[in-house]
Amino acid sequence: ITVNDGAATAMTTFLLTVNPVNDSPTLDAINNLLLSQDAGPQTVNLLGIGFGPVNEAQALFIAASSSNPGLLPHPKVNYTSPSATGSLTLTPNPGVAGTATITVRVNDAGAVSNIFTRTFTVTVNAAPTISSPTNLVLLEDTASSALVFTVGDTETAAVALSVTASSSNPSLIAPGGLALGGSGASRTVTITPLPNQSGFSLVTLSVNDGSGNSASNTFLVTVTSVNDVPTLAVISDLNLVINAGLQTVNLSGIGSGAPNENQALMVMATSSNPSLIPHPNVNYSSPSALGSITFTPASGATGSVVITVKVMDDGGTDRGASNSVMRTFTVTVASEPPVLTIVQASGNVIVSWPAGAGANWKLLCTVSVGGTWSLVPDAPVLASNRYSVTLPASGGAKLFRLCDTCTPPGLPLPPALHVSRQGANFVLNWSVAGGNFVLEETGDIVNPDWMPVSVQPSIVGSVATVTLPDSGATPRFFRLR
Repeated sequence: ITVNDGAATAMTTFLLTVNPVNDSPTLDAINNLLLSQDAGPQTVNLLGIGFGPVNEAQALFIAASSSNPGLLPHPKVNYTSPSATGSLTLTPNPGVAGTATITVRVNDAGAVSNIFTRTFTVTVNAAPTISSPTNLVLLEDTASSALVFTVGDTETAAVALSVTASSSNPSLIAPGGLALGGSGASRTVTITPLPNQSGFSLVTLSVNDGSGNSASNTFLVTVTSVNDVPTLAVISDLNLVINAGLQTVNLSGIGSGAPNENQALMVMATSSNPSLIPHPNVNYSSPSALGSITFTPASGATGSVVITVKVMDDGGTDRGASNSVMRTFTVTVASEPPVLTIVQASGNVIVSWPAGAGANWKLLCTVSVGGTWSLVPDAPVLASNRYSVTLPASGGAKLFRLCDTCTPPGLPLPPALHVSRQGANFVLNWSVAGGNFVLEETGDIVNPDWMPVSVQPSIVGSVATVTLPDSGATPRFFRLR
């Protein structure tokens, strides 16, 4: 130490000794850790490991311990001195959840301040739970009831748990065939297999707690095949006149009932009154969608018959299945109406017909073609072997007809018949939208002998067409009945 007063200087010296002191080692802070139950081994990186100041070159040792070894055993330390980094390996015990505090110590073996400690928390989140319905057996084309299962979680309210369902066989049970319902702890799943499908599928129900934890359960769904009912399109009723001759009724929509059922099909037809219409003949070859039946009403007979057409497959009737379908239609055979005679006399119109045709005929009237037929209320008078009705000749034009088996508005009015010549042929066509009519022909319009035309009409859309060769100079007259 030197002192100077401006004129003289004085100086003295002494010895200062600085003894070394060990500095605390270093370790960066470690973030807390959230794990899912049964998460498996985890690696936690250690950073900032050091012996303090740069002039302390010391061997470093790291130790780690767990406050809850039953949940998380003491971690394994992965470290080589004097590296600045290392790691811990943590492996939670399976099937348990909870919290453990991990303490990490860095020791530089100094006499003092030789240990530096860091702690962090590991939380093992419990997995949610989910029950499973028992294995299920369904019949083809049948949905299950709402199957109940339960969900739960230690940390998460049941209402906050999300549930999903999946199928191992989407061609049998598609994603849209798994409908989830319920709420809280009680949930449901309704299973609807795809139409006409059978087989097996594993349905997996999964629950997630939103924190990365999930649980699943699987059950087996067996869909047992059931024979589908075969198909046959509706057949329209048929109105015929007496002695109408051979009739053909087309059948359509014949099928096994399902695209995946390749079965032999058989068609049968019966008559409720074989004395009027015998049991029809069936024209059908499996597996065609089309066929026909033919029949000829008894000569001179009238009345109504119910025809039953039955389609049967060879799929059997196991498990409540049906192997047949029936369609019925009514055939009404009416007498040939007698020829009406209409004359005007003394301001009246007299409509008459031969009494020999029978007493069951009703006189119907309409004011326009295609109009509604109504019963003429005046009772017919029998005189000179003719029935007659006298009406005042007032108002506009009127059309009259006779009907014996109908109730007004009576049988349907035949559609317009269009006749044209094409080369050496006659082409006749009419609409079939109003019902089934028979094309008839006669060569004498004065004393007609109407007979059904033997050529069957071809039907395209709602139009029937018959093509006939021109037979020469002989007159030909046609009508629909």
